[in-house]
Amino acid sequence: MVSIFTYGSLMDQKLMHSIVKGKYKAVKATLHGYIRRKVFNFKFPAIVEDKESKIVGVLWLDVDEDDVTRLDHYESVGYLYNKTNINV
Repeated sequence: MVSIFTYGSLMDQKLMHSIVKGKYKAVKATLHGYIRRKVFNFKFPAIVEDKESKIVGVLWLDVDEDDVTRLDHYESVGYLYNKTNINV
């Protein structure tokens, strides 16, 4: 199981639970050293490193691997998004 930091539409509990099968605890979290940016010609945000910035989001705790796969599919990981391990 892993924890997943969300900073856009997946902060919304109703949307998140429409994608995943499990019910996960969500806590407010801050990611330091990054800034949220709009992606040109897309509706969704992205994050990039910026030492002076921080992003407030939601950390979903103990997400199982099947739901991580569902989220990867929803987020088009490998096509539009890349995943990385970070400390929140």
